[in-house]
Amino acid sequence: LPICLRDGLMAELKVEFESTTTREGSPFTAQVSVTNTGEALWLPRSAEFGAVQLGGHLYDTSGKLLELDYDRHALTPGEGKPVALGETLNFKIEIPCPPKGKYILEYDLVSEKLIWFSMNGSKTVRVEVEVK
Repeated sequence: LPICLRDGLMAELKVEFESTTTREGSPFTAQVSVTNTGEALWLPRSAEFGAVQLGGHLYDTSGKLLELDYDRHALTPGEGKPVALGETLNFKIEIPCPPKGKYILEYDLVSEKLIWFSMNGSKTVRVEVEVK
């Protein structure tokens, strides 16, 4: 793929968990704020190639990756809409509950079939969680 397709995809990301502990079978919930700080329009969920979504990775507490594509979340409802430069979106997500134990959930934005934003230098959000 030409590198120009990935250029300009940058974000400021905040993921604030309502609680970092939950009972087995109960999802985590979090408030998310994302701002397009790059130089490219973010494509909507309906785009066949390059749609921008929030993605989560699951790690154990030693930092070993357990699941790269643990969960995905749309930035806007339904088929979505493009996100303009400088635009900020705020929304709530439910995160699937892993088995009992302690984990690290890492969130990043992804341009589907193209690039994780962290590969362009955007900061990810890492949160330690516990399932009881």
